Amino acid sequence: MDYYQLLEVSPKAKIDEIKKAFKKLALEHHPDHNPNNPQAEEKFKKINEAYQTLSNPSKKYWYDLRQQNIILKPIENSNRTRPVYREAHEHFSLRTRRLIYGLSAFACIGFLVFAYFFHHYMNNYTARMHYEKAAEAWKERSFTLTFFHLSESMRFDDELPEVYFLRGKIFCDVYGNYEFSLGDFEKAIQYEDEPQAGYFFYRGKCRLALKKYKTALQDFEKSTTLFTWQADYHYYKGFTLLKLGNKEKARQEFRLALFLGNPFAQSYLSF
Repeated sequence: MDYYQLLEVSPKAKIDEIKKAFKKLALEHHPDHNPNNPQAEEKFKKINEAYQTLSNPSKKYWYDLRQQNIILKPIENSNRTRPVYREAHEHFSLRTRRLIYGLSAFACIGFLVFAYFFHHYMNNYTARMHYEKAAEAWKERSFTLTFFHLSESMRFDDELPEVYFLRGKIFCDVYGNYEFSLGDFEKAIQYEDEPQAGYFFYRGKCRLALKKYKTALQDFEKSTTLFTWQADYHYYKGFTLLKLGNKEKARQEFRLALFLGNPFAQSYLSF
């Protein structure tokens, strides 16, 4: 049923034209003017139905779309005829639809990638913020606050090398827990792109305390290679060489340590 034909107006007719046409036809087919005329009464009902749709902008919009076969279109198959609901964009060409799908997929992937990196960035930022607070707390020797911020830092990013290094130093220098500290220093070296000399030095100290002299020596050699002018590095390297029975090389390291300012090296030069 074509509402425009019922009201005898053009599909492009404005609301004023539709109202005028309705009034004319309603008056002509009104049951009061056509008593005992079922056809006139039925025509009046259809005219009223058409007017109720075309005079409402929203209803008119969807009616026009249906008339253009954009929203609904019955499709017949070999077995039966059934209405098939089609998407509104199916009137686009296949190439255009593929472009739309491709752009939509690209936008979704782009959003997911952005969300992932933004989440990673925020976690890393928060972790570093807690690390800085832990370092400040450690300077003030506030152990509770230091370990709280270190734990929070690891909760947001468990691969920050400086966090493991600081915690390892505390357990090594304060608590003497070399086994635990060794694990932290190994992680610090693992996660650091270019580990500093101090990382190897502290790992060497833990290995030395645990009597792992050969691996300790490797760490001290690495630390002295990365930073030559540190007295403690040569002092511990000399002590490790002494434990391994290499007195001559140990003496050389003690001399260098003494020269660089470590007074304790003096006592090992008399052997």
